[in-house]
Amino acid sequence: MPHKKKDKVGVFICSCGSNIGGVIDVDKLSHEFDDYPGVELSTWNMFTCSKEGQEKIAKTIKEEGLTGVVVASCTPKLHSD
Repeated sequence: MPHKKKDKVGVFICSCGSNIGGVIDVDKLSHEFDDYPGVELSTWNMFTCSKEGQEKIAKTIKEEGLTGVVVASCTPKLHSD
């Protein structure tokens, strides 16, 4: 019988300053995923689209050995002309 790896999902929620954080309590929302099966961690940051935000996600994926990722954020079109 094949060995199935345990899911290790990371949930990353973006506040996007007040664009999302102004209408949703992102800290509270991130804790809503704490008991979901397969969710290893759930967190939020201010600007997921920033270089630092993306580096933080990449680092966390490697450090935690995540097998899946959910990113909740606004569309990049929000910030373009």
